[in-house]
Amino acid sequence: MIDLKKAELTIRNLKGTGKQYEKALGNGLTVVVSASTGLKTLYYLYKVQRRNFRVKLGVYPHTTVKAGWEALQAERSRVKSAPTPALAELNRKVQADIPLTVADLSERYKQDHLNTDAVGAAWRAATVRYLDKDVVTVIGEVPLRSLTRDIVMYAVAEKHKRLLAEGLRGTAATKLFSTLTGMLNWGAERGYCPAGLLAGVRKPVKARERKRVLSREEVGELWLMLQACKTVPRGPSGALYAEVMQVLLLTGARISEIVGPVEPHRTGLTPTDVDLREGVITLDDGKNEESARVLPMPSVLKSLVEGRLTHADDKNLPLWCLPASEALQGADRKISQTAISRAAARVRRALKHQPPWSTHDFRRSAITIMAKLGVNGDARRAISGHKTGRDVHDVHYNHAGQRAEMLDALTKLQDYILSAADEVRQAKRENGNG
Repeated sequence: MIDLKKAELTIRNLKGTGKQYEKALGNGLTVVVSASTGLKTLYYLYKVQRRNFRVKLGVYPHTTVKAGWEALQAERSRVKSAPTPALAELNRKVQADIPLTVADLSERYKQDHLNTDAVGAAWRAATVRYLDKDVVTVIGEVPLRSLTRDIVMYAVAEKHKRLLAEGLRGTAATKLFSTLTGMLNWGAERGYCPAGLLAGVRKPVKARERKRVLSREEVGELWLMLQACKTVPRGPSGALYAEVMQVLLLTGARISEIVGPVEPHRTGLTPTDVDLREGVITLDDGKNEESARVLPMPSVLKSLVEGRLTHADDKNLPLWCLPASEALQGADRKISQTAISRAAARVRRALKHQPPWSTHDFRRSAITIMAKLGVNGDARRAISGHKTGRDVHDVHYNHAGQRAEMLDALTKLQDYILSAADEVRQAKRENGNG
């Protein structure tokens, strides 16, 4: 063990001489003073099989003598465990490639695990978003060797607080918890961080079983609110997102089938998928091939589609997409599913609907409403795209005979929504709120 204070004083008093020189501080620790700048660099100097090797420890004073000595001890331990200089060098390279902080581990996790075919695009995008927004910005600088359960859960707790302040249940904090668990388990398997950091920890919010169906009154209130959002500025949702939600209510379609899945090359419902002469739209970019289907358009849906066609400037982009601008071009104009979900959450809070619903509950509600209205199971499955067992071409031709039945079912759904809205409007007038 060297005298750290004495070594510190020695380095501090070293001056540039116009020539590079080296000063031994003892026990393998040396400092090299550069010729031109007088920069002082700490090295570990050792000999193996009569050959000298030098390992850079850091630049003084950014790397203190104490930090340099600790790094030297670690290097010395690795050198002793390596019988040859080649293996010592290999050990050094391996160690240099090991992530040191939570931010480093996050980047490695994204590169080596998330960017593989084993991970779905939607899961990858959500995980990267959680890591960048809620992990790296909060605990990114924490060294992995100092990582504890309390530090990890601090990031989750901060997320939970923000969500509660926004009036949400905090389910996204549970998703963040799952994201951290996956990354830390992956890192522990490779020796990057301690194992079992979150073992036995309860999730911050228990996921609610998703079986929400909107009542007739809620459907009416929702439709009126979405209509208002299309005309009143600064409402809970923009007009574009409100129209998307109306289409979801009228068709029972998935969000991805209207605005496109997360993959940039997948576009959902585009102008080329609309046949106004036949009065149909083709949904062929959904959850799977079996969900491909052709839907006839009742009057309100047809009006919404025709309105969007007049604004469509790119037949390869979703029918509902962001306006073109200098900042937004091509696939960047796609509306993210998250943006629609957030707009829906603002609408829900404005309506004070409890328990909370999501946009996927529009789909469940549409199917349930059609069942209550007497629509048979085959027609409901054809409309919702629940495992039709046919590709889009088969659907286009083989459903021609069933199209009248599908149109009747979707018209019943439309009339149910509009009549529910009329009932809510009339009730407000009678109560003096209309």
